[in-house]
Amino acid sequence: MRSHRARVGPENACRLGGGGGVCEAFAAVAVTVCLFGTTNKPLLRRRLGGFATALDNAPFGQAGDQAEPTNDAMFPISDENPTLRTPVMTIAILAVTWAVWLFVQGAGNPVAIAISVCNYGMIPGELTHLARLGDGVPLGIVNGRQLSCIVHNATINLVTPVLAMFLHGSWSHIIGNSLYLWVFGNNIEDSMGRGRFLAFYLLCGLIAAGAHVAWSPASLVPTVGASGAISGIMGAYLLLYPRVPIRTYFPPIFLFHVPAWSMLIIWFVSQVVAALPQVRPFDRDVGGGVAVWAHIGGFVAGLILVKLFSSAEYLQRRKAATDAKVVWS
Repeated sequence: MRSHRARVGPENACRLGGGGGVCEAFAAVAVTVCLFGTTNKPLLRRRLGGFATALDNAPFGQAGDQAEPTNDAMFPISDENPTLRTPVMTIAILAVTWAVWLFVQGAGNPVAIAISVCNYGMIPGELTHLARLGDGVPLGIVNGRQLSCIVHNATINLVTPVLAMFLHGSWSHIIGNSLYLWVFGNNIEDSMGRGRFLAFYLLCGLIAAGAHVAWSPASLVPTVGASGAISGIMGAYLLLYPRVPIRTYFPPIFLFHVPAWSMLIIWFVSQVVAALPQVRPFDRDVGGGVAVWAHIGGFVAGLILVKLFSSAEYLQRRKAATDAKVVWS
């Protein structure tokens, strides 16, 4: 593991376990963030954390380079598509995600978010080795000090595409992602089975991450959030349940029922438009704080993979239950 400097302020940094100022260590990787460093010594482990909000406002979510899959114009509240079994895996994913938010990311504490996003978020340039070691991206000002996230080549970089799926950049980011995952995820789990659903979720997230890396291979911006994986769920939902009514909130006060296909297609088109180079000519990394190519890649992956992961037996049971309900009513 190589040592690289994490700048806190104009030129100051501190050594892991030493140096002046206030340092906070998180997790087994022993990351240290120095808010008032007075020496100019190397910081072991990855870059000092801070977060970029690339995914924080997307229709899904990933901070730094991804975001929640929400649409600024509408938000799904629920669907008229009951499940036959308790969505245990969806609940488990939500539970892990919220546990990470509360206990690792400090429930929105700026320093904890900075550390977690910087140290566990996915940085394309680190995965492709196109980013120069020691380079960094400014992450904002905390306690009067400018934080920067510094590139390194630690082994943990290889698993950041998975770790990043369980990290978020703000309360709105995690709430938006959780809402989308619950509304659309429980039915997809019910159509696949719990084990297949988990594999599908992670695979869509990895494909989404790959799409983002392919588009911005040298980016230094940390990417976090479940947007890519949830985008895959949305693509699967579009194929399996296009006509299901979705109870949708249109700010500030309107509630409507719209067919799933209309909401999901509008969302996908908005991502494609946001991704067009003509629309975002000056920022190849992200679009308005959102990793739109991660959303597009995840959505397309969901459309393609849903037939492979869905269970004909479970789908038949759901259809029989729906037909029985129609006959009874």
